[in-house]
Amino acid sequence: PSFEPLSHAEPRREIASNPRLTDSRLKTPPFSEPSPLSGVERELRSAEQYAPFVGAAIRLVMESVGIYTTRSTKQRTQPLLNLNHPDIEENASVEPDRIDFEWSSVEHALEYRLRLTRLDGDSQTVANVSLEPTQTRFSLGKSLSPGEYELVISVALADQLYTVRRTFYVLDSERLSQLQWARAHATTHPLLSTAVFYKIDRYGEALRCLKEHAARKYPDDPQVQHWLNLVQVRVEERRAEIEIVDRSLP
Repeated sequence: PSFEPLSHAEPRREIASNPRLTDSRLKTPPFSEPSPLSGVERELRSAEQYAPFVGAAIRLVMESVGIYTTRSTKQRTQPLLNLNHPDIEENASVEPDRIDFEWSSVEHALEYRLRLTRLDGDSQTVANVSLEPTQTRFSLGKSLSPGEYELVISVALADQLYTVRRTFYVLDSERLSQLQWARAHATTHPLLSTAVFYKIDRYGEALRCLKEHAARKYPDDPQVQHWLNLVQVRVEERRAEIEIVDRSLP
């Protein structure tokens, strides 16, 4: 038999089973570490470790921070008579424990009159007293039940009656426990505590927590400054809510 010479045979081509990848696909993508959380972010994220009211308070503050610049603060009238205790000029809520009312003395006062009224439910007069001009303190002598109240203090002068009205509410057991939680965590978790104070209308206490604890723990953090601005606005709004009536006497 005759055979064709091997020199004339076509060279065999090998077909790769997998397509060759481009160099860019073969390179391992560079690894980028996630940005570390700031101290403020770590604290805010820790809210989920606590009772639901803490997370709800954080959400309330974060939502309020976004709109506080649109609020308009009423022009505050400087009262002739300032209430020193309880601190309802800055805080809309108070604790139910035995309450003493104390205010600044007014020069040339002839008499002070104090009336405390329960507003919610059946309106009820809790106290209605007249005091000597040297008396600028009145002890209620009992705890107040949770609810909304109106405090009216009048000072009689020679030819006028000057009256200051202020509403507030007494914390119930649930909000009281939240207040206690915020005070217990103010040093270690100042932002969480501030949010809880704010949620239960303890604005003055929220402001002190930010200044004394949060600003020291997180110096120069813009988030702390945003919160400070928000709470300061609310404190000023609360102070401006005071109702003053000044009328001449016959």
